[in-house]
Amino acid sequence: MTTITNNQIVDYQLYTNRTIAYIDSSQRLSGDPERFTLNLYPWIQTARQFRVKNCTIPFTYYTIREGVNDTFVFTSDADGVITIVIPPGNYTPATLAVVLDVLITALITGGVTITFNPITGKVQLAFTAILGSMTQANLDASTANALLGFTAVLPAADPLIGNAVFNLGGSQVIHIHSPHLQDDTSVATGNPNDIGLSYTSIIHSVPVDVNSGSLIVDKWGSPFIDTPNSKIDKIDLELRFPDGELVDLNGENWTITLEFIGPKN
Repeated sequence: MTTITNNQIVDYQLYTNRTIAYIDSSQRLSGDPERFTLNLYPWIQTARQFRVKNCTIPFTYYTIREGVNDTFVFTSDADGVITIVIPPGNYTPATLAVVLDVLITALITGGVTITFNPITGKVQLAFTAILGSMTQANLDASTANALLGFTAVLPAADPLIGNAVFNLGGSQVIHIHSPHLQDDTSVATGNPNDIGLSYTSIIHSVPVDVNSGSLIVDKWGSPFIDTPNSKIDKIDLELRFPDGELVDLNGENWTITLEFIGPKN
């Protein structure tokens, strides 16, 4: 094992037909922790297959993301359409109930009591000072409605109860993308910031089995998969949610170990 100085690879093990690269995003020379490219030296000359051996990702990203799932919309008899924007962050039912109460009370006549029922796993909104009813009809994927358990058009009622359980834990999986390693000809998604990205560029899907503030540790990795490039002179890595959005680690770094094998002896 040797340590390469002035290179993003911390540990670089070179064998006759096997190379193990330990990558720490804090050692990158450019880019962000969630999206960067490594220029390798020495090159991996004859890679045939590779796999993710293990990885560690800090759960420092937000489950309520700005412009993605931060808007909650419903209608009341007295005030019509109510639209609130939840500040990005990670919430428990108790902390989110407080935030929702402040945001909704400022916009609705009479006030509303928000309850996260721990037994049913559902959210309830009830008027506190007036008689009336509320309805929920906004099913846009960019809203927080689904996260709060309002996944279908609901008739007017008081209280208004979500038809599904709430999920404040966010995505159950994070995808690791590498267009160069997995599919160097992958098709762009249409987003100018994501040229070359497609689901065929996923090299591993990491299950999220911890809560916010913990480390997501995947010790099992992935099986070996073919790489379209036998000569590996760079490695590009991106962390993304299933909806394609970049995972914002809020300045924290992550690690990944890649294993490459060459031609059979």
